[in-house]
This record gives sequence, structure tokens and C-alpha cells, in this order.
Amino acid sequence: MSRTLKQAGIWSLETLCEALLLTVFLTILWRDEGQSRFADDLGLVFVATLFVFMFGSGYLLTTGIFRVSWRSNNLRAYPVIAALLFVLHVQFFADGWTSATKVPVQMGGACIVAACTFIGNRLLRRWTRNPAATTPA
Repeated sequence: MSRTLKQAGIWSLETLCEALLLTVFLTILWRDEGQSRFADDLGLVFVATLFVFMFGSGYLLTTGIFRVSWRSNNLRAYPVIAALLFVLHVQFFADGWTSATKVPVQMGGACIVAACTFIGNRLLRRWTRNPAATTPA
């Protein structure tokens, strides 16, 4: 399997994990006790996170381009770039939010994105490692 296909597969897993973790984070952050069941809130926030924010803001497009085209061996570079992209997309997409609402989402989301992409980098490195180079002679 080509490296580009492996990168796209890892990016898909990263994106799914980001969406799920952001959903839980946002639900806990914004949940109004007594309004509705937690499971109902999770479903609504997941749809909003994945479709409205990730698709609507262009976040998926920019991170997808970076994931497939990024060639650095530095494990920390892409997570930092992805976290910055998340912060920038929230900054411009959530235009009407106050800083009291926006900053916790940006900071928590950036940590989630950095963690997911760092783990994705490790998985990609393990997946694409040349087995002949790692076996002793």
C-alpha cells in the first residue's frame, strides 16, 4: 500500500477520534443540567462538530492536505500545525462567540487535536517502517 494511502487512512482515524473527543468535550463544557439526557446531547453535538464545524469551516480540507503532503520525520511538527489550524478555524468560524466561550474551546480542542495527531504520527511511522531496516543482520 502506498504511503499516501496510509497517510489518508491515518488522517481519517485521527479525524474520527478528534470529532468524538471534541463532542464529549463540548457536551461537558456546554451541558445545561436537567435540560436533556447526556446521550441526546452527544448526538446533537457530534453532528454539529463533524458537519457544521469540521466541514463548514474547511478544517477537514486543510488538515487533510497537510496530512497527505507532510513529509517531515519530526513527530511533533504535524501535531503543532494541526492544533494551530484548529485554533485558527475556530477563531474565524466562531465569529459571534465571546472570548469567554471561544478560548476554552480553542485550548481544549487544540490539546485534543495535538494528542490525536501525535498518536496518528506514531501509528503511521510504525505502519510505514521498513521491516528490512529494523531486523538485525
